[in-house]
Amino acid sequence: MSTNPSAERIAADFEAWSRACPPESAALARAIDDGTRPCYVLGRNEHSRFMAARVPLAGVIDDAATPGQRWCDLPVVHGDSVPANACVISAVLHRRPHQARQRIRAMAQAPRELAYADLMRLDPARHAPLPFCAAARAAFTEHRQRFAEVASRLVDSTSHQVLRDIMLYRLTADADFTAGYSLRDDEQYFDVDMAFACPPRFVDGGAFRGETTEYFLRHHPHNCGAEVFEPNPASLALARQRLAGNRDIAFHPLALGDAAGSVGFDASAANASRVSDHGELRVQVAALDDVVREPVHFIKYDLEGYETRAIDGARATIERNHPHLAICVYHSVMDFIDVPRHVLAVRDDYDLLLRHYTQGWEETVMYFIPRRRT
Repeated sequence: MSTNPSAERIAADFEAWSRACPPESAALARAIDDGTRPCYVLGRNEHSRFMAARVPLAGVIDDAATPGQRWCDLPVVHGDSVPANACVISAVLHRRPHQARQRIRAMAQAPRELAYADLMRLDPARHAPLPFCAAARAAFTEHRQRFAEVASRLVDSTSHQVLRDIMLYRLTADADFTAGYSLRDDEQYFDVDMAFACPPRFVDGGAFRGETTEYFLRHHPHNCGAEVFEPNPASLALARQRLAGNRDIAFHPLALGDAAGSVGFDASAANASRVSDHGELRVQVAALDDVVREPVHFIKYDLEGYETRAIDGARATIERNHPHLAICVYHSVMDFIDVPRHVLAVRDDYDLLLRHYTQGWEETVMYFIPRRRT
């Protein structure tokens, strides 16, 4: 069975990475084990909790800590109080791993930096893969041909490079693979060429506080308005305030899915709030096809894992209008293959682009650009 060169390259690069751990990392790991170097973890999150169960830690670094705080039964300390002979592992991996590295290097006592990625390849039996790495490895192993098929649909070299870099980061948690990336929130959804045949109408699925619609209005001042979908009442109220005074904006207090109904919604995570069985809110869900009847030309979905259901709920709109699509594919590694599968099952006449907007694994967007008949 042949595979696309992008998938082969990812597999080969991952294999090479697995065999090549820097000698200095091995020396630091031995020093942690024999107690000659205390080890701290930077950040309090699910990654540091995972590491705390597998690495002998002396404490947790949080520059906003108050004296006497503890977390996971470990003291919480300011970075500048870490001793000079210490080693620091960063658990800041979602959006800003390079900023976290810079913070470690700027600490007053200049501790040594060690990546958990290196521990994973030094002793994989003891230092199990971080959960997001384990998920990526399982998906890539089982569905390598499907990843190859997606890669074969990407139409520019930047997209192939993004697929390679972000998949390798997800497989390894090694921030060297994202060294060329930065935080580009303002450019997200708008840094690829979209040549609309007429003034576009925009669907903002997962609008949060309205920032993306605001960016749309700025990038496309000659437009036919926007349909703003946000199920969290507090966030939708802020979107209304932000977009007040703009014409032709319809606000929908709805989550987008594949059918009408109601679901639980966890509103506690700001812009990462999502549909959840354990959510404290009950929100209404609707299919885009049942709500928006006017032609739409640009659909953005950032639905925290609900994207494929919302695509299925927009089948008639996609079939009829052939809109540009900008859909997040980072909430699960399977989104890289499931999102295009759902879109292309409706219309196959799209060119695919892939772009990335943070230093970590969050905020990867797949663009579907209508392929015009000639």
